[in-house]
Amino acid sequence: MVDRVPERLALAESIGCIPINFDKGDAVKQIRDKRRGEGVDKGIDAVGYQACAPKTGQELKEVPNAVLDALTQVVNPCGILAIPGLYVPSDPGGVDAQAPKGYLLIPFGKIFEKGLTVRTGQCNVKKYNRHLRDLIVRGRARPSVVVSNVLPLDQGFHGLRQV
Repeated sequence: MVDRVPERLALAESIGCIPINFDKGDAVKQIRDKRRGEGVDKGIDAVGYQACAPKTGQELKEVPNAVLDALTQVVNPCGILAIPGLYVPSDPGGVDAQAPKGYLLIPFGKIFEKGLTVRTGQCNVKKYNRHLRDLIVRGRARPSVVVSNVLPLDQGFHGLRQV
């Protein structure tokens, strides 16, 4: 699991993931180092267009294609890119000239060359919500296990600024 927020990285490790902090170096290299030079068969972009570059000093810079670029590098040939991360048809506050039109620069030639399968779109929540609710009620699912921080409602905005 790649992130930069210490609480989320610690939580990921506690449930069996290998945490990769992209503020501490290139995430692709860190993953390949942990896998003795190998990539992965599947990668998930759960961030979307608000992805950020590694933090330099106090500044956090939005780089909409950062995760897709890294996934294209680290996923093995014939692997799968799953992209439920949010991408919008237009981004009036976008960071480059393409974003307002909903365009995103991605390494499509590399995706094609590696024969990667790309799956996109928002999760069909209505298909699963009742089933998940029933699992929670029966104590068979605990989605709260992925909650890393709890803040009072009036502090919610400040919590968003921490990411």
